Amino acid sequence: MSSYKLNTPEGTRNLLFGECRLKRRVERRLEEYYLSKGFYEVITPTLEFSDVFAQNGVNVFESAYKLFDPRGRVLMLRPDVTMPVARVVSSQLNGVRMPLKLFYTQNVFAMKHGVAGSRDELTQSGVEVVGADGFAADTDILVTAAQALACCAPRFQIEVGCTGFYEALAASACLTAEQDGQIRRLIGGKNYAALKSYVDGCGNGPAFDALKLLPQLFGGKEVPQKARALAAGNEKALAELDRLERLMSRLEALGFAGRITYDLGLIDLIGYYTGIVFKGYVEGFGTEVLSGGRYNNLYGCFGASHPAAGFAINVDAVSDALYTAGTRVEQQPPQWLLLIRAEETASRFMQELTAQGQTFTLSPTEDEDEAAVYAAAMGMKKLAVAEENSVRTVELTPKEEA
Repeated sequence: MSSYKLNTPEGTRNLLFGECRLKRRVERRLEEYYLSKGFYEVITPTLEFSDVFAQNGVNVFESAYKLFDPRGRVLMLRPDVTMPVARVVSSQLNGVRMPLKLFYTQNVFAMKHGVAGSRDELTQSGVEVVGADGFAADTDILVTAAQALACCAPRFQIEVGCTGFYEALAASACLTAEQDGQIRRLIGGKNYAALKSYVDGCGNGPAFDALKLLPQLFGGKEVPQKARALAAGNEKALAELDRLERLMSRLEALGFAGRITYDLGLIDLIGYYTGIVFKGYVEGFGTEVLSGGRYNNLYGCFGASHPAAGFAINVDAVSDALYTAGTRVEQQPPQWLLLIRAEETASRFMQELTAQGQTFTLSPTEDEDEAAVYAAAMGMKKLAVAEENSVRTVELTPKEEA
């Protein structure tokens, strides 16, 4: 029988030393940012009943890690945080004043079924804004997302789309549920050739022509112009474009020109989102590190009708991108190594160091020569030997540090 005691499961990995420090710094900066903007933290259980995720047409059962409790009920390691937060708000916070701004930093778990380089366990840091809708609320969530990325990874890009534009085209084309699902998947994968071939088999007309070109509608101010030409005569689609263009113009005026761009090929694969949808990228990482949007129908599934929007940042991906780019967060060693030969003397010395704001650690060996070698190897500069009536200090020389 094979032994796995020295291995980690597929989709997981260990982080060591500087990688841990860098990840914690990203988490800390995001937390400080959220708190500065008036968000309140929530922590949900790692285990949830599977019913929590069987909402709004979302199907995560196949990719989730599942187990059973002693009563035979199906539990999941949470594959998502938005729906557990919706459960919390609907069950415990439904009577509080809205809008409600919440944030979290938690691990999520989902099997990627052998996708190369993917992780089944990752840390998400995100926000949920519950009880706010409209132009100002959409501005708020996008500015929050952009500033959150900026505080930990200054070189970023956010692409914004809207589900309503696609839905207006799909309604005009009178797509069947099967056709809608397949076209969503092909557009989401930006598979131009397969999309054209499939749409050609569904029908003809302006709406079908527009659907075929949807994945190519990304970039700057030229995108709405191209989209209007494709959606000419479709009043609902044009109205969606007007709202999106107004939002993007405001973001540009607020100083995000060049950082936030259009992508009308960003669509919801499963009908989860109800308005804007967006993804964020950082330099040095090939796939999105941030995803979010508006989902006004979600809370109705939990018995509380609130509009909502949010996003989640993949902390591991941001940390990996920074690490690959050469960012390092070095751990500083203690200033002193303390070798104890007299307890009372050592106790007084430790109190003095603490009062002075200096750092120290205790020697793991009673041999002074071994202690000096250890301290130098760990980057400490001073050895203190607490003797009966005094503390003898040793400045470590470059030769010992080597």
